[in-house]
Amino acid sequence: DGDWLEPHKTWNGGLDNAARMIYKDSFRAGISLSPFRVSEKSKLFKNHIDWLIHDNNNTIIIEDTVNGEQFFALDITHPEVQKYIQKVFHTLYKMGFIFYETQHMAYGFKDSSQTKRKVEGKSSVQCFREICSIIRTEIGPGSLWMMDETPYSPVIGFADIVEINKGRHGKWNSEQLQQFVRETWYTHYFNNIYWQNSPGKISLSDENGLTETEKHSIRLWTAILGGAVGTNDNLTKWDRTQLNEFRMLEPSKQQKNAYLPFWPDENPIKVAVRYYKDRRAWGLLLFNDKNHSVLQTFELFDLIEKEKAFVFSWNKNKVQFGELTQL
Repeated sequence: DGDWLEPHKTWNGGLDNAARMIYKDSFRAGISLSPFRVSEKSKLFKNHIDWLIHDNNNTIIIEDTVNGEQFFALDITHPEVQKYIQKVFHTLYKMGFIFYETQHMAYGFKDSSQTKRKVEGKSSVQCFREICSIIRTEIGPGSLWMMDETPYSPVIGFADIVEINKGRHGKWNSEQLQQFVRETWYTHYFNNIYWQNSPGKISLSDENGLTETEKHSIRLWTAILGGAVGTNDNLTKWDRTQLNEFRMLEPSKQQKNAYLPFWPDENPIKVAVRYYKDRRAWGLLLFNDKNHSVLQTFELFDLIEKEKAFVFSWNKNKVQFGELTQL
């Protein structure tokens, strides 16, 4: 982190060559980076220590330590830092990247009275929005910008997608998964209003210790909400079944939200409804995030505002229930 334009041995031919290869295969090039995060191992740290945020005692503020490696935040009010970030995104855009995932966006987002910056007298929100404006100008209005680990309100007008949860789930009753459910539930009113929500990367592999039913439930919940869908899996290792499932989860070109008829009530289970105008039909997901079975009766009118409708379950084998007024 910090040396974003430095060539790396693992990138044969550099980032510009990588972008060309991606386009050659009929895909669009995207890149992930942390524009405000600086590693103590970077050349930037060694050569420009004055570019980092200091406290009032003129000591560099350590933002985080990961596996013994310390990370710091750039002083985004520094004119040279602004020029550097401008150069980074200008160069990446010229290379052909049109999707940008910027991580650790909260780095340096501190009480200005407790920090020492090159330009004083501005709040962290002011500083943040100024640098966001610089970045957006360089990548252009046509690029897709996804922000991770970011304060919410300051990115309105800049972010196209905001990752609201990291999406790495433990077991079904783990705190990580419960947090995922809470975050997707309570931030849904952002979705397709301020930006598209990204509930976090989904996985079709077996790496996270969930049963196939549990993973399938999470994928359906992620997809029906109508935000962005992404994965960190190695797609080349997916079989045909996994690929078909990911295609099924893929959002439509027209952004469309789910309706949460009982929001913000959490009990007993989560309910999401999507209306499909072209089919004159509704998709209904009853998502049980509890650790026990739940039995509940729903009036159809409370779900779709229709007194009755023909109902069937949508799985590999469709089961028809007929015309109902209740579920």
